[in-house]
Amino acid sequence: HPAGVALDEFPEFAAQVGILISCFALIESYMHQLISRTTGMDESDAYLVSGSFTSFGSRIDLLGTLLKKRAPTNKQVVAARHFIKTMREATEIRNTYAHGTYSLSFEGGHYSRTAKKIMFISSFLYDAKRKNPVKVEKDLDSVKKDVARIKFITCELHGYVYRDEMPVA
Repeated sequence: HPAGVALDEFPEFAAQVGILISCFALIESYMHQLISRTTGMDESDAYLVSGSFTSFGSRIDLLGTLLKKRAPTNKQVVAARHFIKTMREATEIRNTYAHGTYSLSFEGGHYSRTAKKIMFISSFLYDAKRKNPVKVEKDLDSVKKDVARIKFITCELHGYVYRDEMPVA
């Protein structure tokens, strides 16, 4: 096909990338609830405030700023500090995939029935603000590991927001 896309050739990789991006959207959806729980702000107001920041990184920074005037031992503050770290981690993982261009090959560079499939991701190639683009090599197991990490962060946020389960440090 003249308009072939690398991930078309390895659909099992494409499926995992899709799951990862979808789970990250869920992570983003918890931000206003974290702000609300941490500050006592009405959830709809927290939604408006956080939504006025276009990048998710800025929303994470906003939450960090809001924590500065709060007691560091407060349960909600402890949880929010934990989630700031994990949301930054999730953002880094997601950005590698979402801002990447893909190429595919096989272990050793040659096809065989037993050769492991390899995906190369070059991220931020066209971002003038970044001096060093990210270049990674992933096999399917390492992509699944990234997906599992994003799913864990999603589940941890969900447990905290909806069941008041404190994250594990």
